[in-house]
Amino acid sequence: MLAETQITNLLYRYAECIDTGDLVAAAALFEHARIRIGPEDTIDAARLLGIWKSLIVLHPDGTPRTKHVTTNPIIEIDEDAGTATCRSYYTVLQQTDELSLQTIVTGRYHDRFERVDGRWRFSGLTCQSAARSARRSSARPLRVSRCLRVSQSRSDGTR
Repeated sequence: MLAETQITNLLYRYAECIDTGDLVAAAALFEHARIRIGPEDTIDAARLLGIWKSLIVLHPDGTPRTKHVTTNPIIEIDEDAGTATCRSYYTVLQQTDELSLQTIVTGRYHDRFERVDGRWRFSGLTCQSAARSARRSSARPLRVSRCLRVSQSRSDGTR
């Protein structure tokens, strides 16, 4: 399987796991990654899972009633080093008993990957939240994205 296909499949698998309420499988995708949650702070997959379990509301159907849409992946691969980066956009839609289907958050992912034994896996993530729905401000907060706190800048200091 091509590197680009493996990497985009990881992006889409994350979205699928969260949207089906399989938080353990979603966190397992980041087992070897460091997740940036602030300008200086990073966490591991175990801590990420704990945070998700405390923040993500799973409804009686076992899901957060979300649809994560990841678009425009720009993948850059260094075959010799066995590393890659991907910049992409995300949009999270949600519908609950109280809310009609609507966009609740948008932003960008800045993912890093490494190839181990011929397979690609996440090695890092920085997330930038671009916008939250104004209608969400009065609703019960249902945080569902990989972004735990808005990152003010990328690791290279740019916005």
